[in-house]
Amino acid sequence: MTTTYLDLAGIAERAGIGHNSARTYHKRATANRAAGNVRPGDLPEPDITLGRIPGWAASTVEAWLADRPRAGADVRRRVPGRADDRPTTRQALEDLFDVAAVMAESSGGMSARETRIMERARAAIDTLP
Repeated sequence: MTTTYLDLAGIAERAGIGHNSARTYHKRATANRAAGNVRPGDLPEPDITLGRIPGWAASTVEAWLADRPRAGADVRRRVPGRADDRPTTRQALEDLFDVAAVMAESSGGMSARETRIMERARAAIDTLP
């Protein structure tokens, strides 16, 4: 069985990121390893290096993609058995909508444009589960 290796361009394509982002991930992970400060989501060490070109087995990249935190993801440590009491997206948006409405009322009302924006926001919130 032949092992497929990916360079930084291949990683960028698989991850749906730009080549420069893949290069930055590699540089940052290399620096973190050198400092003894490996972080969750760091790009793993290359499986092979040809000259100065690093290469990763496709399976290594797939495992990294499956395990790395995504942008905006909550990477805080979860406590097993503890209920998550954070508001849902809908609850958070409804709270934000209510604050915006109170602020508009306290400033003397809303313009026609602001009213349309609030109506669209309310309609969008109503579509959420």
